[in-house]
Formats: sequence, C-alpha cells, structure tokens
Amino acid sequence: MRIGLEACSGAHYLAREFIKLGHDAHIMAAKYVSPYRTKGKNNLNDAMAICEAVQCPNTRCVLVSSRMKISCNQLFTPLFE
Repeated sequence: MRIGLEACSGAHYLAREFIKLGHDAHIMAAKYVSPYRTKGKNNLNDAMAICEAVQCPNTRCVLVSSRMKISCNQLFTPLFE
C-alpha cells in the first residue's frame, strides 16, 4: 500500500515505521502538495491534497532519512549562525 506523508517533524519516523510494516511510504514537501489543495487549509483538505499528490507519478518525494543520518545532521548543524 502506498502511503503519502507531508513533510513535517515526525514524517521520517512515521515513514520508517510504515516501511517496517511493509508499506510504500512517500514524504512530500508542502510546496508540492499545496497545488492539489482546492479550498482552504484544514485537515480534510490537506488529506485530500496528499492523496491526490501521492497518486500523481511526477510528484517529487523526499528520501526517508535513517535515524543515523538525522543524528549526524544534528551534530554538524551550528547552534548559532
């Protein structure tokens, strides 16, 4: 089963858990989902837009990051810029 997720703070964790269960998880950036939203921004319209975006073959998806990659990114991110 293909599962679509809009990129947010917990999307990589949820995608890894869905993949463990045998599903095909796709994370999409919000800017690629918003063109599919027909009305105002609420949970129902977001869910419908994500469903349409995940079915479209040319929607760009984000790679699912492992826990190790996320940890390394946190180590090398400067605290103050």
